[in-house]
Amino acid sequence: MPEPLKILLVEDDQAIADAYKAIFENEGNYVVCASNYDSAIRIINENPAFTFDLLFSDIDLVGDPTKGADKSGISFARYARQVVPNVPIVGHSAYFDNNDILPEERAYFDEWFPKRMNTAEREVMFDKALRIAEERRKARLTPASSNSTAELVDSLEVPSSSEEFETAL
Repeated sequence: MPEPLKILLVEDDQAIADAYKAIFENEGNYVVCASNYDSAIRIINENPAFTFDLLFSDIDLVGDPTKGADKSGISFARYARQVVPNVPIVGHSAYFDNNDILPEERAYFDEWFPKRMNTAEREVMFDKALRIAEERRKARLTPASSNSTAELVDSLEVPSSSEEFETAL
């Protein structure tokens, strides 16, 4: 059984946060929740040794369209890219779509999903987010070189005689 993914879920709507957390935990993952930009930043800053495998963030962290749209989830993603650059970030929003976000803002996210989707689409979203996190964690934990020790030793030029050894010095 694979090691559980560690997910930071940033969502200001408690009902949505509870539902998303349950979905991730039902897959065997560990979820830390933040309800706003400040708490998400605090969690990352206060736990530098704790490596998240996925940051799953709402974009509009105000949660009330009558108060006006807020892109603080983008600010969080921008900050997270600097602090934990190898951790994938998945954004989601009920109030924004790709046309409402500038390309440079969209670039902070590995993936983007609208909240307005049916159950089957939502299932695909969560599967894709988890797959991205698993692949990125695997890449982070895999050594940069794919050469095994034996391949590395075979690639070294080793003198075959004492005379070759002395001239190599």
